[in-house]
Amino acid sequence: MGVLLFPYHQNQTGVDILNASHIQDLGSLVAGLDRKTLRKIAKDAFIDNLYNIARAKGYDVKKLKEIAKLAKQHFEKR
Repeated sequence: MGVLLFPYHQNQTGVDILNASHIQDLGSLVAGLDRKTLRKIAKDAFIDNLYNIARAKGYDVKKLKEIAKLAKQHFEKR
């Protein structure tokens, strides 16, 4: 039996962009996202939740590099 993370999105076939509420709902499970999905986090959501994203445990080196790359991109564009 799977866990439904976003019950209010159960009729969606997918999410193109993850917003701040998605990231907050995921909490530490954000560490389980693949690199492609990390890139789908909206700029504002990424910046607003960077502390929580960075504190999640369980990232591999490739994901950490992707987070650092995204942080650099998002903060350079400010």
